[in-house]
Amino acid sequence: MANTTHEIFQVCKICKQEKPRGQFYRHAGRKSGIATECKICDKKRAKDWVAKNRARQRKIANAWKNRNKDKISSSAKRRRAQRLAEDPKLREKQAAAARRNRAANPIAYRLHGHNASAKRREWKSQSGGTGFTKTDVEKKLLYQKNKCWWCSKRLKKYHIDHLIPLSRGGPHDASNIVLTCPPCNLQKSARMPSEFAGRLL
Repeated sequence: MANTTHEIFQVCKICKQEKPRGQFYRHAGRKSGIATECKICDKKRAKDWVAKNRARQRKIANAWKNRNKDKISSSAKRRRAQRLAEDPKLREKQAAAARRNRAANPIAYRLHGHNASAKRREWKSQSGGTGFTKTDVEKKLLYQKNKCWWCSKRLKKYHIDHLIPLSRGGPHDASNIVLTCPPCNLQKSARMPSEFAGRLL
């Protein structure tokens, strides 16, 4: 029996290639109901526009997000629920992946939490500062010869301490941090260096 199915083709106005209509997006504004650009050309045009108008694109995207916060939240909840329904062990897998990542990047994880916490306190005190990076911490470890800034004991675990406490006007940046053993940092608390037991390193 002969195949009587006939696929409809049209020419893309951009690449000038004749393609099946399935390779074109629908377009309610056109009489044919089909866009004049094929999907490949349409995506390339959109990508090129974003590359040339990144600031404008971010502004448009942020404005849309602000107008649709409830929609985004409900959509995200549905996706999470769907993923959990498909894979009941998803949370266990995500937690295990997070633990592996944290073990592989301990300084990055420590900085993420420390910077966020310090930034909140800094905003309250309005002390200023530019933050610090993983490289800054590594340089401090090298400079301090892997010893506590206060008691000079070898650092097995360390805290990142603000030499001048944020609550006393110290900046949150690399010039104002030292690495200490947990007991020294907890004992120092919000004291000024001159008020603490004294630097022994």
